[in-house]
Amino acid sequence: MVALHDSLSELSYNADIDKALSLRQSLDALEPQDRQLLILFYIDGFTGTEISAATGWPHGTVKSKLFKIRQQLKDKFNTEGDHNE
Repeated sequence: MVALHDSLSELSYNADIDKALSLRQSLDALEPQDRQLLILFYIDGFTGTEISAATGWPHGTVKSKLFKIRQQLKDKFNTEGDHNE
């Protein structure tokens, strides 16, 4: 039973690594401006208003760009998931 548990844990660990690598590749494939926008929002914790002030873009544009980038990443992951099954 321990061997099965260890095997399942290893499979889970490998799947997590695969997902992390896939995410990294997806982020690297983004336009630099889009990647920076995600970093400002999700990593650095800037608000949409703060990003708007820093970039000069209207707040609605920042929100729209974030939505489109997230959708792009989601679509890429869904497509990759279809190929991996």
